[in-house]
Amino acid sequence: RPRFMAADGKTPGPYKPLYDVFSFVCANMTTNYFIISFVVLAADLCFNAFMSLYFIGHVALVLAFLVFGTGMIRPPKAAKAPTKTE
Repeated sequence: RPRFMAADGKTPGPYKPLYDVFSFVCANMTTNYFIISFVVLAADLCFNAFMSLYFIGHVALVLAFLVFGTGMIRPPKAAKAPTKTE
């Protein structure tokens, strides 16, 4: 999220609305994908549902853990506040 804010860290940058829409859609798709097993409540039907979707949610989850867990993508460094000199 800090990547989509202005330099001061408080005002939204030009791509912040796009980021908000993209994160909303991704969050809803992920929730719906993993809720399948609770709706179906049968292992064979659940497995068939995930197979028909090529286990894309599981693959994306593993990739996200690998990318963010290994530090490939790191948050930007915070700017230090200027110190007062007297």
